[in-house]
Amino acid sequence: MLLGGLLTEYLSWSWCLFVNVPIAVVAVAEPLLSLRVVLDRRRGGAYLAIALAGIGMFAVLLFLTYYLQQTLGISPLKTGVAFLPLVGGIVTSSANLVPRWLPRVGPRPLVVTGQLLAAVGLLLLWRLQVGSSYAGHVLPPRSSWAWGWA
Repeated sequence: MLLGGLLTEYLSWSWCLFVNVPIAVVAVAEPLLSLRVVLDRRRGGAYLAIALAGIGMFAVLLFLTYYLQQTLGISPLKTGVAFLPLVGGIVTSSANLVPRWLPRVGPRPLVVTGQLLAAVGLLLLWRLQVGSSYAGHVLPPRSSWAWGWA
């Protein structure tokens, strides 16, 4: 996000494609999971739930990017910086909390809890208005998502 903000602010939004397309080509050419792992019934449902939640959340992130830049007038670079708490929360919770809880409770409760936290974040966006502030109305839902996405 931060690199995207730099590229958009100082060059053009189209430069983001020059960075992302090669990464996507490598990801498609070298899948991270074997098809056997995805087709396992115990894991497949969890992966599907996580994928659907991720698709929905990326749509919300696009909306928030437009909201921060067009409505609040924040520059692309500052918008990228505004996304850092989200990334930090995801990294912190996925590196510290998930490894501790996964062996104890299994994946199902963690996925359900994560989806509920993400839903709380979406519900908090109902308060978002033209005059809303970043700290009061954008940061709390994104904090909820950070814990939910881990």
